[in-house]
Amino acid sequence: MRKVIVFLLLLLSNTVFFAQTTYVPDDWFEQKLINLGYDDVMDDYVLTANIQNVTSLNLANSVVGYQEIHDLTGIEDFVSLEYLNCRYNQIASIDLSNCPNLEYLNLSRNNLTSLDLSNNTQLKNIDCSQNFSLSSLDLTNNTLLEILNCDICLNLNNLNLTGLSNLIEVYARNNRVTNIDVSAATNLKVLNIYKTRLNNLDLSNNVNLEKLYGAGRVANLNLSSNQQLKLVKIEDTNFLHSITLNNPNLEFLILNNCSSLNNLDLSSSAKLHTVAIQNNSGLTNINFGSISAIRFLIINDNNLSSLNISGLNNLLKFDCKNNNLSFLDVRNANQIKISLFDATNNPNLNSILVDDPNAGYLNTWLKDSTANFTDQ
Repeated sequence: MRKVIVFLLLLLSNTVFFAQTTYVPDDWFEQKLINLGYDDVMDDYVLTANIQNVTSLNLANSVVGYQEIHDLTGIEDFVSLEYLNCRYNQIASIDLSNCPNLEYLNLSRNNLTSLDLSNNTQLKNIDCSQNFSLSSLDLTNNTLLEILNCDICLNLNNLNLTGLSNLIEVYARNNRVTNIDVSAATNLKVLNIYKTRLNNLDLSNNVNLEKLYGAGRVANLNLSSNQQLKLVKIEDTNFLHSITLNNPNLEFLILNNCSSLNNLDLSSSAKLHTVAIQNNSGLTNINFGSISAIRFLIINDNNLSSLNISGLNNLLKFDCKNNNLSFLDVRNANQIKISLFDATNNPNLNSILVDDPNAGYLNTWLKDSTANFTDQ
């Protein structure tokens, strides 16, 4: 009987010993655990007791191609994790189902093909950008999520954000996503959808939106409900035909290489001070109305034929070169402030209306030799 008891005790002791270790087959993963003081010998194992209460784990690399982790087996025993950073590695899959307390996750620039975060309901910040093979991302269980970065996931075609009411910032540029629902995100402040395949975009519920980058493949963009918008930047799309702006707090407007855009009304954006509207071959008209705050107006390489900016008495820099202008009125009673003026390469422009055609500062203004300064 005594021998049996001893045998059972030995068996139990061995079982406990093995239960207290976590398998870590990736050498760089284990080396980083050694560097962090959670392990002391490279043997593919780490004491579970050393990691089970760890709340923050930084496995990130500063550059690509250096000490890269390929296999994150063992992460499942970091059951208390709240912060995990694995940026710049070569991780193809990850099991975080045993990490229910996770709030911050950075998996940017890895090799993920899928990502299941359905058990990680405490997540507030996710960065899975630059995972070029990641095709689908369902975050509907992550209802506390505030910040999402899935930029440059080139094969991402399904992004489900339905019901995520706590979203504040979404970065989702350069992917294949055709639909995105942010209607529940009434606190959303930043949305980046540059170079996506979105055909429709409803932002009517996003009344707190402050910054919009990109418009996907949307043809008619209505931003009239987004009264808090401060910046709109839309570039490199031939799908955008019209944009409705009714944004009294808008300060920065950038519309470049939108070849189908033909008309633009800025009259309701009284706080606009920086405008860059360039290389829009179909743009023939811009209405400034009575706004006057614009300081930087760069509208070169469009197809504008007539331009009246006489109300812009705060203007500092103005560039309208390479258009089709035949009429230009820049009278504003404060022209001496303009440090840069370029109206060159407008072959149909014979006269430019100014306050004083004999003013000395006009000598630094650039125009075609066939255009003359006049006050009437």
